[in-house]
Amino acid sequence: MPRTSRAGLGPAGLTGRVAVITGGGSGLGLAIARLLAAHGARVLIAGRDDERLERAAELLRHEGLDVRARQCDVTDREQVFALAADALRRWDRIDIWVNNAGQAGVFGPVRRGPEKPFLATTDTVIRGTYFGSLAALDAMAPRGGDLVNLLGRGDDGPVENQAAYGSAKAWVRAFTAALASEQQGSGVRVHAFNPGLVRTDLLGRVTSVRGYAGALQRLSGVVAVLGRGPDEAAAALLPLLGTERREYRALAAPRALAVAARNLLDRVRGQPAPRLVVEVIEVDDRPEASGG
Repeated sequence: MPRTSRAGLGPAGLTGRVAVITGGGSGLGLAIARLLAAHGARVLIAGRDDERLERAAELLRHEGLDVRARQCDVTDREQVFALAADALRRWDRIDIWVNNAGQAGVFGPVRRGPEKPFLATTDTVIRGTYFGSLAALDAMAPRGGDLVNLLGRGDDGPVENQAAYGSAKAWVRAFTAALASEQQGSGVRVHAFNPGLVRTDLLGRVTSVRGYAGALQRLSGVVAVLGRGPDEAAAALLPLLGTERREYRALAAPRALAVAARNLLDRVRGQPAPRLVVEVIEVDDRPEASGG
């Protein structure tokens, strides 16, 4: 059974390891792929947008990194298991699996929000994490490894007007904690990873129900104070790998204070603050269900 240590794998320990990252075509997923590959891992990134994935993989290969891409809809069990099979065919092992794929919901109250985006958000986060975890556990059973599930805003309590994303992330946190207990001693280490506010398309461009964009814009100030770039946020993943540590939260003090101080200093130095782009959508009030 693979040995673990308090120090984890460390950068040198990633050489020759194989990592699969869902939602790896942009943002945090792409940053994690770059991080692991830069330390010697062989990486397979996955996502729905085949063209974006190939561009991302080509970008990293131009940086001298061993990165490949495969299209995958994480809400489809067969596609997720085919993703794992592809990695095993290429390299005969999977050591790290990161369930990073996510989708932001429409900002606004549940009753006024459109049903299709709500379900798309919960499906991507919940089914993606569930199917990805099953595929990873099967693939890692022979030699062990690290399974990482991404947390996010709402995982530790309700967030008004973000019920789809927040409740799905709360599920991920509970699911991951249960999985970690079940896998203890198996050689597969299960981690929950909350990178905090990361400046990506998911956070930088948000859709809102008409009438709620003003409340959403207030988040822009929070992002300016506590937000970090994807590469910086991804770096916090390294200390988890190879350890039995079950959870990492980037916004826990004093880390949050350090990030806030640095970002405020950047504003003093004249660097522009990041801004949210809000796309407002028209939503008809959902008709009352008829009794009968």
